[in-house]
Amino acid sequence: MPSSSRERSCSTLRARSETLLPATEASRARAITWVLAALNSIEILIQQLAEIDLFHEGEAWAKLRRPGVEEAVKHRLAELVAWLGNREYLEGSFTAGDLMMTTVLRVLRHTEAAGLSHRVRGQRVAASITEWLTIPPPGPCRVGAGSDGNT
Repeated sequence: MPSSSRERSCSTLRARSETLLPATEASRARAITWVLAALNSIEILIQQLAEIDLFHEGEAWAKLRRPGVEEAVKHRLAELVAWLGNREYLEGSFTAGDLMMTTVLRVLRHTEAAGLSHRVRGQRVAASITEWLTIPPPGPCRVGAGSDGNT
C-alpha cells in the first residue's frame, strides 16, 4: 500500500493509464525522470525568464539579469534538442514526461517563439526549440496588449 501522497498519485496514474506511466519498472522510472527534469531543470529557468518579462519589465535589475537567464534557457533547450534528435517523444512512446515537458515549454509562449506552445510532440518540439534559439530577444512585453499595442 502506497504511503506518501506521491506514491498514491503514481499508483492512481499507473492504474488509470499505462500510456502515461508505463507498467515496466524501467520505463516508469524514465517517465518519472522526465517529469522531474521538466520541473527541476527546464521550468525553473523558463519561469525566471517569464517573471522578468511579465512582471519586472523595464526595471533596471531585470534588464541586467535577462541576458543571463535567456542564455541559461537557451543552453537547457539546446540540451533538450540534442536529446530529442530525431525522436518523436522523449522516450520510445508518449508518457507523462512528454506531457509535463510540453506543459513547461508552454511558459515560453510570451516570447517570440509563441508557436512552441502548439508543438506537442518531440520532433516538432525539437524544431521549435531550435527555431527559438535563433530568435533575438523580444521587445517590451505588454501583457494584455492587442496587436495595435493598446490594452
